[in-house]
Amino acid sequence: MRIGNLDGRLTLFRDGGAVDVAEASGELFSADPQAVYRRWDEFRRWAAQNPGTPQPYSLDQLGPPAPRPEQVFGIGANYRAHAAEGGLEVPEWPMVFTKYVSSFASATGVITLPTDTVDWEVELVVWWVAQRFTCPPNTVGATSRGSPSDRTSQNAPPNCWDNCRK
Repeated sequence: MRIGNLDGRLTLFRDGGAVDVAEASGELFSADPQAVYRRWDEFRRWAAQNPGTPQPYSLDQLGPPAPRPEQVFGIGANYRAHAAEGGLEVPEWPMVFTKYVSSFASATGVITLPTDTVDWEVELVVWWVAQRFTCPPNTVGATSRGSPSDRTSQNAPPNCWDNCRK
């Protein structure tokens, strides 16, 4: 099952096309892509029935699959070459830092670079649904994203990993 955010609406992708979930479910599920995670098990059962008729879509319509997550964390310096690239000692444990929803962009979005010292990398993004505070949470999906960082600001005192990663 592949779901996503198409023009701000929860979408099920299958058979080379897109199915608007709110329309196909008769509004059983909201059009809001973020709302589905609270009803994940119920949604999976419904989606397994292959509802609706897939329609063509454009990559320009894609938005973040989880547009307003409650919490977002990044993991940095999580392998030797990554730490060395940043001139860092290999930490005993990887760095954990926050990410902000304002850093999310569409699949074909334009990112304005604030300085000429912006570096970028590709990150794996995974999201979970924690229901009833169970551990471990249910893995819902994965995607990739570009992650530009202003290295001059990032490495200036005080080390601002949270504010310089977009």
